[in-house]
Amino acid sequence: KFKSGAFDTDLLPKEHPAKNSDSDVLDYNQVNTGLSDMNKLLLQTNVSKSMISEEGAFFRIKKIPITVNDAVMNRVHYPQSENEKGMNSMVGKPLTIDHPIDDSGNFVSGREGKGLQNHYSGGVITRTYEFNNTWYADAEVEKKVLEVKSPVLFNRLSNKEDMPVSTGLLFTQNTQSGVNAKGEEYDKVAINQSYD
Repeated sequence: KFKSGAFDTDLLPKEHPAKNSDSDVLDYNQVNTGLSDMNKLLLQTNVSKSMISEEGAFFRIKKIPITVNDAVMNRVHYPQSENEKGMNSMVGKPLTIDHPIDDSGNFVSGREGKGLQNHYSGGVITRTYEFNNTWYADAEVEKKVLEVKSPVLFNRLSNKEDMPVSTGLLFTQNTQSGVNAKGEEYDKVAINQSYD
């Protein structure tokens, strides 16, 4: 999901192109997903100009950082085994413009109904992969759809401007607590990950 805001990239490898820009993790929320045993977490990261290209009718965005194995973000642990199982659920999912909400201001899925109708950017995630213990995603955005839905975002991609991107992650509610290898405490584990 394309989102405006400020970010902190402490979890990115030092050689990542977005490392010297800002990154952040949004507040952990139980959101109105219709699934009472699921939690939704919105993770944010940056896309830098070196990651954006134009190929015919599409913008291509490469190497969008998603998470790092064994990371703790917002007191949620991301073990490698769960990341490996869940990351592929992102492939084929639509990129939305901002976080989809309903008329009451509740977060909703960007894959159906008003969330898709009002927030679809013309883009999808095309692949996910791990490199040096960090998980990344690639995406493509159809230019003609984005130009109609969000001229501002279209211009930002055309000009290869740095911009924030957010993921919508669902995982099974749990109270598994502990400490990761870096000594960071967590209250939950991102198990049964499913990206929206």
